[in-house]
Amino acid sequence: MPTGQSACRRNLGQTPQLNFTDCAIAVRIWSLQVAPLGKKPFESLAKDTKGTTFETWQYTPVNYTHKSCTLAIVMEHDLSPLDLDVPPKMRFPTTDIATYFHLKLAVKAVFTERIDLRARPERGWWSIGRKASVGLFMWAAGSQMDKK
Repeated sequence: MPTGQSACRRNLGQTPQLNFTDCAIAVRIWSLQVAPLGKKPFESLAKDTKGTTFETWQYTPVNYTHKSCTLAIVMEHDLSPLDLDVPPKMRFPTTDIATYFHLKLAVKAVFTERIDLRARPERGWWSIGRKASVGLFMWAAGSQMDKK
């Protein structure tokens, strides 16, 4: 089961707005690509990490964008603690194990429970993985987070 994180609260200035319909389509694009993988474990790797012990793995970030909305799978290791609203000295692992089933639960949590387009129009996120270090994010396409 995904571990919950509060939606990011850091104000990044003028951020493009998410559109609910665009996010629904981005989720659909993502789900069509990963649905066949089901509950099979896979390893997510930070950008510069070498080697894997799993048959199924992916380098992150992986983005799925439709118009105003980007769904991104990112190793939290690759983000600034300020982006995550965590203590500055907090560090995350460079690899983690999860299943696509758990990613699907995280997508549902972010999409239905965490993104409040009126209160926090810029982004929402959820952590998954055995070490809770794989971040599932939704943010506005073209925003500062999208450009990182």
